[in-house]
Amino acid sequence: MNTIDSDDFTAEDIVELIPSMSNGLIKNYREFESRIANSETNCQKYHSIIKGYRNFIGNFPSVLRKNVDQLELNLSRNKGILKEKKAEVEDLLKIEKELVESEHQNEQKIESLREKISHSREKIKNLEEKRDKILAYKLLTNTSFCYDGPNISGYVADPKSKNIKCFNLDPEKLSQQAITESLYEIIKEVSLETSELENIKMNQKECEENC
Repeated sequence: MNTIDSDDFTAEDIVELIPSMSNGLIKNYREFESRIANSETNCQKYHSIIKGYRNFIGNFPSVLRKNVDQLELNLSRNKGILKEKKAEVEDLLKIEKELVESEHQNEQKIESLREKISHSREKIKNLEEKRDKILAYKLLTNTSFCYDGPNISGYVADPKSKNIKCFNLDPEKLSQQAITESLYEIIKEVSLETSELENIKMNQKECEENC
């Protein structure tokens, strides 16, 4: 460090230096004061920030508790919604099961109806065949049946001779073979009587011609 020798300065020189030195000291003091003021401002800012952090940290448990409570409330609501949806899904599954069972039952009913229709068609076909046979039988034998009662009843009539034979046969007492034979005998009687009447008429006519 350089030292100043007091012998180099006079009193006048010192008096002249005092104002400049005072100005420098005042300037330095003001700068220092400004720095102190800025430091105080910054300290106040930092103090405010620290205070805010302290308040945040102090309020953090309550904020956290509030958030936790809200989350628990949302979770409880979601559990309720999930329970309702689960119940709806179970109802839908139950309905689906009932529909599947109903569809299976309907398929069985449809199949049963198809079988019944097939049997009915066979019966109708058999009845039509029997009807045709009966009509042919009626035309060939001149037999008419009555369908009012449980017995096999009707009559055999010859349209030429007007000869009529009635019949009333009990199917509970007579077998099918006996009924067939009885009808055959009645038809034969009517036919024979008709033939005999025709022979008598022919003989009468011949006698009249020969007389």
